[in-house]
Amino acid sequence: MEMRCAVERNEEAKDPYGQNIPGWTVVDSSVPCYAWNKSGSAVIRDEGIVSKDQLALAMPIGTDIRQHDRINKVKDRQGNELFDILIIDAILKRRDRVEVRMRGHA
Repeated sequence: MEMRCAVERNEEAKDPYGQNIPGWTVVDSSVPCYAWNKSGSAVIRDEGIVSKDQLALAMPIGTDIRQHDRINKVKDRQGNELFDILIIDAILKRRDRVEVRMRGHA
């Protein structure tokens, strides 16, 4: 797999008032992967074009990834950043890979 990404996990802590403070920690900063656009749609409005893309990411079997993790900084083999923060919608276990369905960070 030619691309690399970072897997981040939310390790929440409590502030002095007992409220949860999200704290994303990097689980693995160089996971081999391959990302592609699974489907998409666009709505043209007065404010501009609003698009909704669903992205897919293939990872090797055995990658430590969970439903509430997020993907950060998907890069190609030259190190160019293709996607920034991606939210995981589903994790699918395939015979030869782990496939992650994602959407862009709102």
